[in-house]
Amino acid sequence: MNIKQLTEELDRILESDNVMIGEFELIPHRENAVKYYDKAVEYFKNHADMVKKGYVNLPITELGIPDDDATTLGYELK
Repeated sequence: MNIKQLTEELDRILESDNVMIGEFELIPHRENAVKYYDKAVEYFKNHADMVKKGYVNLPITELGIPDDDATTLGYELK
């Protein structure tokens, strides 16, 4: 993903309605977290027991994605 694509993806996420997981807004941190944002939203909706305020490092394998450049994805539930 190049800088232009990353910027467009971030703009899409920031301009859309905030995705709420329970009572918290899900905020991605870093490029890979943005890239797999939609899959992370689905994961957190299906794993409500993990939804707590704060930072979460989600193993990329939990999303069914083969391990490439990253082993975890960072998200904040705010």
